[in-house]
Amino acid sequence: MALSAGDGGLLKHTDTGINVRPKVLDTLLAGGFLPVLTGSGEEAVAVAQAMKADRLVLFLSGEPSLTLGVDRQAELLHMDLAKAAELLREGALPGPTAAALKLACRGAEGGVKKAVLLNGSEPHALLREALGQRIMGLSVTP
Repeated sequence: MALSAGDGGLLKHTDTGINVRPKVLDTLLAGGFLPVLTGSGEEAVAVAQAMKADRLVLFLSGEPSLTLGVDRQAELLHMDLAKAAELLREGALPGPTAAALKLACRGAEGGVKKAVLLNGSEPHALLREALGQRIMGLSVTP
């Protein structure tokens, strides 16, 4: 089941940010549905924080770990918030990767247990990551 921000009043944009009504998602989950949310990265972070999610997954149009350079590229590179902040301060990441990493950090700071950046064009990336299989990407934990 795919949902957008306006469905069921799930999200409301305000001057101070995004308000989330997690009861809509709780109801769907309790009913055995797996909701898939469409929208912006900002909305994804807001929902993940409100739901106290175990995982926030953000997709990029390329391989995120390759943007770190060949000497730092690794299979699903795990880092904590301090390491992620250090990478962002260096200013060497391409714009889309830096923006996604900032969102991942916000998610981790807001209570999400793990934020993952994956290549959205890689077949079955989300499933493979969820099953703990070998996959390239970045992850941030508090």
